[in-house]
Amino acid sequence: MFNYWISRAHKADEIEDLEQIGFDETSTKKGHNYVTTMVDLKQRRVLYVSEGKDSDCIKKSVDYLEEKRVNISAVKLVCIDMSPAFISGCNNYLPNASITFDKFHVVKEVNKAMDEVRKLERRGNDFLKGHKYTLLKSKLTPKIKEERDLLLEYYPRLGEAYRLKQLFTEF
Repeated sequence: MFNYWISRAHKADEIEDLEQIGFDETSTKKGHNYVTTMVDLKQRRVLYVSEGKDSDCIKKSVDYLEEKRVNISAVKLVCIDMSPAFISGCNNYLPNASITFDKFHVVKEVNKAMDEVRKLERRGNDFLKGHKYTLLKSKLTPKIKEERDLLLEYYPRLGEAYRLKQLFTEF
């Protein structure tokens, strides 16, 4: 029985056929204490965690993979946020991998761009004031949906920005 559990633990520690990985940083406490997590996107498991959120975290993660005798050149895709440090680290230490930005961060930027259009349209017009979340939320009451549709009709640039946002988030 003991050997069974030991063999399972060793099997869980093996990293095979690694082609797609992701990096994400998170705060460990309130403030600026960060850790970066490397995950196997196919197996959906954590591979390595390091302190910080700079390009050195990518290097440490790649060093760990090399210690495990993983073929780094077989990694074809890496998914990250838009951090310049992560982009630099991936370009330097995972040169064969294509970089993909994670959807959460891209959608955040798309929402920010649409809100900028709303702010431009709002200048000199208080009617749009207080409608930020009318445009950002997806679950709306029928009354709020009707208000949103009127806003989009009355402000064509805002309507176009909203439609582009919807196209992107549905993609």
